[in-house]
Amino acid sequence: MISLKIGGIIVAAFIAGAFIASPELRAYAANTIGSSDIIDESILSQDIKNGQVMNSDIANGAISNSKLASNSVTFSKIAPGSIDSSKIVDQSIKSNDIAADAVGASEIKGVSKLNFATCSTTASSVDADAIFSLYCDLPGVVSTTFTQKVLKQDA
Repeated sequence: MISLKIGGIIVAAFIAGAFIASPELRAYAANTIGSSDIIDESILSQDIKNGQVMNSDIANGAISNSKLASNSVTFSKIAPGSIDSSKIVDQSIKSNDIAADAVGASEIKGVSKLNFATCSTTASSVDADAIFSLYCDLPGVVSTTFTQKVLKQDA
């Protein structure tokens, strides 16, 4: 038969061993908690310190349009060259979106060189209802003479 004193020591040792063996208490004792100590889906937004979720913590493609606040992506947050024609909706860029002289022959499909015609007339002035000729010359293209009637303008 075990004496009461020895039985108390065994019970105390058993209880102490249970506490020491407990993963929760080991983590608490070491002041660290690892992934295996956290129950799935138990960490909430209020449990995360502000500024602690970093780029390396976010998987590629994890942030979709529905997760972005309105107007939260500004010009300064867009990397140079990251928006190409595949990311622009057709017909969404208008002439006022393009800087002066930003589009040349190389940017226009099917155009390799821009040429401007030189046009002239022998008339120094043309009266209303008169017919006059306008001669236009464009190198590499057949020169053309246009005959135009000047229409009377209402005063």
